[in-house]
Amino acid sequence: MRVLLLDVDSKIPNIALGRLSTFYKGRGAEVEYRHLGFSAYPRGSKAVRVLGAGFDRVFASVTFAKNRDRFAVLGGGPLMVGGVGSAKPRRRLPVEVDACEVDYSLWPDNDASYGFMTRGCVRKCPFCMVPKAEGGIRFERDPDDIIRHDKVLFLDNNFLAWDGHLEMLGRLTDRGTACDFNQGLDIRLVNEENAAALARLNYINEYVFAFDDLRLERQVARGLATFRRHVPRKWATKFFVYHDAETMDPAETIYRVFWLKAREALPYVMRNSNYLTSPDRELLVDFTAWANQPHHFKNQSFSKYMVRTRYYMNLKRVKRVLDAYRAARSRMGADPEKGGWK
Repeated sequence: MRVLLLDVDSKIPNIALGRLSTFYKGRGAEVEYRHLGFSAYPRGSKAVRVLGAGFDRVFASVTFAKNRDRFAVLGGGPLMVGGVGSAKPRRRLPVEVDACEVDYSLWPDNDASYGFMTRGCVRKCPFCMVPKAEGGIRFERDPDDIIRHDKVLFLDNNFLAWDGHLEMLGRLTDRGTACDFNQGLDIRLVNEENAAALARLNYINEYVFAFDDLRLERQVARGLATFRRHVPRKWATKFFVYHDAETMDPAETIYRVFWLKAREALPYVMRNSNYLTSPDRELLVDFTAWANQPHHFKNQSFSKYMVRTRYYMNLKRVKRVLDAYRAARSRMGADPEKGGWK
């Protein structure tokens, strides 16, 4: 048997495809893995045609819904498509496949383990597919069944919402493996006990949270203050900052980014792909480029960044962007250093 595994747009090792590889190799199959190279921000309408001739089974995994129709498999055996971005995001691996270990040989340069201790989320953020695809929070897999390297990146979507998170944090501390919660933690669920437990971990990089909605400002402030009592290091926290060009004024996102800077926390602006057709596209592109690069963000203003780093684009564009930026700043209606967006 020959099996073709297609990773449409993952940025990291795809766990489902890795388990399928182990399952079929264990039954003597020849397995071929291909990454189609799509990203979260598809540009243009060009699709990819994959030759499936000669393969008895073809499996594809899609992370971003915008990419689900951007590939076609020509020939070959039955095609099965899954992943949170697919037309059937609730599709699950068969029990016997899900019990398999991940075949990390598909990614020879990878040096970390990936996995979910929990699945699902208690929140219902309008931009997120997780509640629809996975439902409420539940236990998924023991870390002993996930960790196969000297470091591990957990992909849980809301680990702190799970009742067993404190016990598990204690086990991870005792184990000592370098770890990271790659998808972020819920700042609204941070308290003295779990903040202290997180501080004891052998943690990689910054602790990541989210500030996706201005209405959560006070809750984010309380959670950050609590966390800082246990992890007081400057710039030790990073926040995802979501921007939807259809529903949000750039002023809101600029405010959240400067709110974080005033508190020595890093932002990571995540734009909905609708920014590509927004009249604020240039501002969103350049402001995100500055905010998402810690060296520039911490050491120079956005205006200086535009003049010194983006000047090569052309002076007219720099002027347009800075004019739009100043207009947005004037609409903020509050001082991000003091807080209190109006």
